[in-house]
Amino acid sequence: MKKCGGLFWQLLSVICFVEYPRSNKNKFPLASRTYVCYNDITNMSKLLMIETEGKVPDRKRDRGKSREVVMRHKDEELIKQIHTYIGDFYASSGRTPSTTEIASRFGIARSTAHNYLADMNRRGILSYTGGVLQVDRMKKVRTGRLQAPLLGSVPCGDLTYEEENVECVMALPTEIFGDEPCYLLHASGDSMEDEGIEDGDLIVVRQEGEPVTGDLVIALDPDGRSTLKKYGGIDEEDHKAMLLYCNRRLYPDQVIYVDELICQGIVSHVIKKKL
Repeated sequence: MKKCGGLFWQLLSVICFVEYPRSNKNKFPLASRTYVCYNDITNMSKLLMIETEGKVPDRKRDRGKSREVVMRHKDEELIKQIHTYIGDFYASSGRTPSTTEIASRFGIARSTAHNYLADMNRRGILSYTGGVLQVDRMKKVRTGRLQAPLLGSVPCGDLTYEEENVECVMALPTEIFGDEPCYLLHASGDSMEDEGIEDGDLIVVRQEGEPVTGDLVIALDPDGRSTLKKYGGIDEEDHKAMLLYCNRRLYPDQVIYVDELICQGIVSHVIKKKL
């Protein structure tokens, strides 16, 4: 029996209980006085009293303070990454990322992403009002785009029939290419190399406007086929329009004469093929 009793007290090595004050108002309130009774097995039981400051934690009261502490300890490196990401996203997409997209990009909760944006707004790193994001870099980004169909190829050498099938539609930045209606063609052949146009380049063709001498034009030859040539003006002797080759090495002084210039567009830009 003694043996069993000794084992019982060894198992009950720690017992904690709280004193509940009743009538004495000066006593500590609930949870302010804790008694710890423990048995050290060999010695007699000891009684310790631990007194707190007499304050019961108020979760509602402390919740705001905890949140403020968290907000003061944001990851500065992550703040820089978010700021850069917003600018890059806007430059490539023409819009700012959503809170969900930011959270997904950095592997954080949506609420955390929102808190970061709100904190960055308070610190003047960006503007985040009514769910609308604005960073300084966005003011320098031009997002205007011009839809231009790619219509196959046009010969720059021996004349061949053009295939007017839309291969795709490209979005061209208006800051570079303007906003006038245009289309694109693959250049094929070598007759325009002196003008910097090589086989495989893309040419941007304006659909409007009257050509002047020296313009690179898409025009119809005497057989009604399209070709890319340089407009040489009107010949003074036979009063025909001249379409000039621009490769002195291969086509010296070669000219196509047409009774009437039928211009299908004027070349405005050349997009070089990737080497």
